[in-house]
Amino acid sequence: MSASEINKTTNALDVLEGSIADSIDASTGPSDREVSDVLRPQDLQVAHELRTPLTALKSAIDLLCQSDLPTDSAHIARIAQRNVDRMAEIVEDMLTKRSSKS
Repeated sequence: MSASEINKTTNALDVLEGSIADSIDASTGPSDREVSDVLRPQDLQVAHELRTPLTALKSAIDLLCQSDLPTDSAHIARIAQRNVDRMAEIVEDMLTKRSSKS
C-alpha cells in the first residue's frame, strides 16, 4: 500500500468517523454530546455493517505498521492506525450500549 493510498484511507476514515459522530449527536439531541443509551435501529445496523470491514482494515494497517517503511510512510501508517482504532472503539461502544439495553 502506497503512502498516497494510506492517506486516502485515513481521510476516508476521518469522514466516516464524523458521520458516525453526527449520527450519535442527532440521536441524542443538541444538548447531549455523550453516546446515547438508546440507539436507533439504523445506528445499530450501521455499526454492524462497519465492524467487518473495520476489522479487516485494522489488521492490514497493523501489519503495515510492523513492516519496514520509510519514515514518511510509517508516520502516515501510524495516523491511519490511530484513526481505525478510534473508529473500531466507536463501533464497539455503539454495539455495547445497544446490547446492554436489549
